[in-house]
Amino acid sequence: MKKISLKNLDTLGIQKLSRESLKNVQGGRGCPDDEFQCGDGSCIPLSYVNDGVADCRDSSDERKACTCTFKLTNGSTYNFNTPFGWNTDQACSDGCKTACANASGCASWTAVFASSN
Repeated sequence: MKKISLKNLDTLGIQKLSRESLKNVQGGRGCPDDEFQCGDGSCIPLSYVNDGVADCRDSSDERKACTCTFKLTNGSTYNFNTPFGWNTDQACSDGCKTACANASGCASWTAVFASSN
C-alpha cells in the first residue's frame, strides 16, 4: 500500500485520493454510486450489469442467480435465493431438489437460474 506523503495534502491537511487510490482503502468502495465494481476492482456503468455482454474482464457483471420456489403442503409457496455456488442450471436444479427433499412440508419445487439484478 502506498504511503501518504505531505506534499499531496490540500490546505486542510487532507490527502486527495484518486479513484485508483480508493481501491486500495480497506473497506472503501472504489466506484461511484452510479457504477458497478467488477471483481478485479475496475468500474463500469450500472447499465452494463446483466445486459448479456460481459463488460468486466472476470464477467462479474453477468452473474446469474438461482431461485427456488417451494410449494408447501399447506398450499403456500416459499421463494428462496440460493448461494452463488449453485452457478449452473444443473446445480440450481439439483440444489433446489435436495433442499425441498430436506425441508419439512415441501410438496414440490421449481428452480429458476437467471440474471440477478
